[in-house]
Amino acid sequence: MSVSRSIREIRLNDNTQIGDDAGLAIAQGLYNSRSIRVCHLSDTKLSGQSATKLCEVIRKKNHPLKDLDISSNLIIMDDIEKLANAFKESSIECLNIRNNIVSAEEIVAFEHLLVPVSTMTKRKFIF
Repeated sequence: MSVSRSIREIRLNDNTQIGDDAGLAIAQGLYNSRSIRVCHLSDTKLSGQSATKLCEVIRKKNHPLKDLDISSNLIIMDDIEKLANAFKESSIECLNIRNNIVSAEEIVAFEHLLVPVSTMTKRKFIF
C-alpha cells in the first residue's frame, strides 16, 4: 500500500452526499495520515459516528492535523461534548463545530465545559 505524504489539505465543504459512511472512511484516513493539516467537512451530513471517529483523530498524539471544520452538520450535543473534551487534550489549533444540532438549553447545560474550551489562548474552539 502506498501512502501519500504530499496531501496537506482536504476541503469537501457543501457536499451533502458524504454522510457518515464516507465520513468514517475520511476520519480513518485522517487518523492514518502523517501530512494532512487542514480538513474542512462543513455541511456534509456527518453525525455521531463520524464525530466519534474524529475524536480519535483529535486525541492522537503527534498528529499533524491543526484545523478541523465540521460545522453545519448533524452532530448532537453529546457528541459535541466528546469533541470538546478531545480538543482539550489535543494539539489541534482550530476546531469549528458551529451550526450543529444543539438547543439553547443544551448550551446552558454544557456551558461549564464550553466556556473554558472556547477561551483557550492561541487556539480556537468555534461553537
